[in-house]
Order: sequence, then C-alpha cells, then structure tokens
Amino acid sequence: SIAAQLAFSDFKAPKDGRGPFGGPLSFGGPTPFDWDVAAGDPFVQSMGEEEEILRGYIKPYACCRYIHAAADGLLGVLARTGITRDGVEEVLVQTHVGAAGLTEERPRTLEHAQYSLPFVLAVLLCRGRAGAAEMCEETLAADDVLRAAKQVVVEHDPNLDQFHPQSYPARVVVRGTDGSEESDLRLACSGDVAHPL
Repeated sequence: SIAAQLAFSDFKAPKDGRGPFGGPLSFGGPTPFDWDVAAGDPFVQSMGEEEEILRGYIKPYACCRYIHAAADGLLGVLARTGITRDGVEEVLVQTHVGAAGLTEERPRTLEHAQYSLPFVLAVLLCRGRAGAAEMCEETLAADDVLRAAKQVVVEHDPNLDQFHPQSYPARVVVRGTDGSEESDLRLACSGDVAHPL
C-alpha cells in the first residue's frame, strides 16, 4: 500500500540513482524504464492506460508455471476415471521444449522440487493437492511421493512447441495397473486469463 500511495503522489526515483539519504538505490541505479529502448516499448507506452494485472495469472500449484498444464491434466484424468494412486502404473507427460528438462525425480531442496514434473505430479497423486502445505520439507523425504515420482516419465513433444511461449501445454497419459490408458491434453493452465479459477 505504501508503493501505491507513492505512485499516486507521482513519486519517482532520482535520475542520478541515489537514494533519499545520498546512498545508492537498492537496485543499483536507473530502472529499465529509464533505458533508451524503453520509450518505444508497448508495455511502457501503455502505462496508465492498460491494466496489466488483468493479463496476469494465478498459480494454483506451488511450482513452476511450466508444470501447471500437466498438473491440471493429471487431476483431470483422476477425476474423470476415479483411478487412485494404487491403480497407477505410469504417468507419461508429453510437453513443450521449455518443460522437457524438468525431470528431477528426487529433488534436494524445495526450489528443486518446484521445478520437477515427476515430483509435483507425485505429490498430486499421493496428496491430491500441490499447494504450499503439500510442497514442504517433509514431503521432500516422503517415501510414497518419491516412489510415485519414479513412475512419472517426461518427454518432449515437438507438436506442442507451437503453443510455447504463449502458453505452456502438456499432455498427460495415465497408464493403469489394469492395462487401461487415459489421456488429457491441456493447451493452457487453470488460472490463466482465459481459464480463471
């Protein structure tokens, strides 16, 4: 709220990059808005006219946005079929090039966990959610989650690259222990502007 009040009062950082007490500002000088190339940038040009917050997204899962379409797809298959964790043989994730490397099965830290398709989907399989409460230090060492993460296979699908970076698509194929196979393709994530929560 202080930042909003300062902006409303037309507060601007000094052009010399010095703070109010003569020292350097915490970001070390002029902002990107002061760069010469900023003058022609559509984002800068639209300031005060366009509400950029309306173009943002909300993350329902405590992980990298690249993982969200796969998480939505997995939950979609589980809801549609009623399959439970014990009935899952394998989860195949086919995704765009940006997410194809997010394959760490046994993340060492919570930050690593947030960038791991196998781990996040395993948390969903075992806990039903992957919010802040589930993506915690305790879960990093949870045997059931680590076993489930080994059942998640990630592969790059070049056909999905055409949608990236405008969206972060994924197809999830759940193979059941009974030989069944169910898939779910998500070209966008829940929480996006076009798919609000």
